[in-house]
Amino acid sequence: MAAFALRGFPDLCLLDLTKILNASLRAVEEFLPIWVFLVSIGIIKYTLQIQEQIQATMEADAKTRARRIAEARYGFRWHALIYTFVNAGLVSIWFLTGEGFPWPIFPIVFWGIGLASHYMSAYHSYGRDWVERETEKILQQETKKQVSGS
Repeated sequence: MAAFALRGFPDLCLLDLTKILNASLRAVEEFLPIWVFLVSIGIIKYTLQIQEQIQATMEADAKTRARRIAEARYGFRWHALIYTFVNAGLVSIWFLTGEGFPWPIFPIVFWGIGLASHYMSAYHSYGRDWVERETEKILQQETKKQVSGS
């Protein structure tokens, strides 16, 4: 065989270069599945990290929401206790001063309306549920518009 002169490698022949090239290709072919596997593991790890972050955020949101509800209920209990004592005191003052016009009925009724609304906001949160339903409805409408417009 005739020698194929390369700079710095005068003794190499074309057959040697072909063998080297074939060996390199076999090495790449053997390493490629390992490389694909390693990249896949990296992608899976990254995906799991994102899922864990989403789960942690959802749990934090749920905890925050539960704390807000608990604080509202705690506030309502104090409000009801103060309402009871103050109005009992007003009725006592009215009773001890001669039982004229039953003026304590006004604070009992109007403050009672406020207490009832506090109860509704603490134990029956219709407003937040409505807002969430309306938000979902709007998002669905926007998604339909984007799909039909594209």
